[in-house]
Amino acid sequence: MSEQLNDTEPAYDVYIEEDRVTFVRRPEQEPVVESTPAQEPLRFVPIVMLGAHGLIALLALVLAAYLALISATATVYALASGVPALAHVYALPAISMTRSQIVPTTGRVHVPATQARGLVTFYNSLTQPQVIDAGTLFIGADGEQIVTDQAAYVPAGDYTSNGQATVWAHALNTGVEGNVKAGDISGPCCRAFIQAVNSAFSGGHDARDIQAVAKSAQLQQSLQARLSTLLSPGNTLVTPVPCSTHTASSQAVGTQASQMSVTVRQTCTPAAYNLSELERSLASLIAGKTPQEARAILARQSIKEAGIRLDWLRDRLPVKIDQIHIVLVFH
Repeated sequence: MSEQLNDTEPAYDVYIEEDRVTFVRRPEQEPVVESTPAQEPLRFVPIVMLGAHGLIALLALVLAAYLALISATATVYALASGVPALAHVYALPAISMTRSQIVPTTGRVHVPATQARGLVTFYNSLTQPQVIDAGTLFIGADGEQIVTDQAAYVPAGDYTSNGQATVWAHALNTGVEGNVKAGDISGPCCRAFIQAVNSAFSGGHDARDIQAVAKSAQLQQSLQARLSTLLSPGNTLVTPVPCSTHTASSQAVGTQASQMSVTVRQTCTPAAYNLSELERSLASLIAGKTPQEARAILARQSIKEAGIRLDWLRDRLPVKIDQIHIVLVFH
């Protein structure tokens, strides 16, 4: 037999026997401590990281597909201060126009002296291209000094033919002495393996006073009309056109007379080049280059400014020249 004591006191079991009573203390129970079950480790972080890497990989694939499948294009706006040296300039037939009129002898017109201009062609027998700087000085067979107006980029020769380039030049001194004949400059010059030959120079005349001038506006209009008939489709005239003017009168300057006949004869030696061919040549120089590299190359071609517009995400011009559109403007 056993009894249970109050919960606030130690618990005993009571055993009553015939000759004795036995108290047996119950063992104390361990306190129950509530514990929070361990949480499972978070599993969403690797999933998020995996998603970010996947998005980057997808964007890389999309970018690669764009660059591979979408043809690159570029537009170059070029402002040129003169005809680029690599332009293939060819001479047109010389033209002459004459106008006569009767003018009063009162008053005189002073015509200042001018410099003669013409073309100088360089021939390169070296198997590497060479550059002849603008401002190169030549002394012709008659002692006349000639200076080039443009840099000449002369292609390499190939043992069977010479590379050649033609640029404009002018006589250093003003006056008719600068109107040198063709071949006045002929022979080695400037650099090894380079020969230079000039065309006939024209447009140089001395300062003079004349009684009057023929109707210059009409003369210029007639010349422009004649020049336009000489150009083939797609070709562009090199301006200004070198012209020489000869004026003759029926009376000597100072002669007492009420009127005189004045005849003005103007002879021009025009030249032209193909604009599309020039733009294609410029495109071949800058194909595959960065905008910075392209501007440096174009600067050596008398191009003062160049605005380059590339496609989105591209940092170089296309390699194919037919994908480069050049807008060449002369200033």
